[in-house]
Amino acid sequence: MADFDAISETDVMSATGRGWPEWFRVLAEYDSAYDDVTPVDRRRHLREEFRLDPWWARAVTARYEADRHRPSG
Repeated sequence: MADFDAISETDVMSATGRGWPEWFRVLAEYDSAYDDVTPVDRRRHLREEFRLDPWWARAVTARYEADRHRPSG
């Protein structure tokens, strides 16, 4: 399994044109627009609307989900 936490801001920006905070905003907006959003829904959204390849769609989604479930502080 890939360690998506190890992907740097520079790497994600270089590969996708956006950094982690921007991708997190994209997915948070998507989540707020629909009920019961699944990881598969998020990946599909990133592939279809932003033309991310499947690996990057998975990486962005996994990192977003991990970040949302991390305790703050």
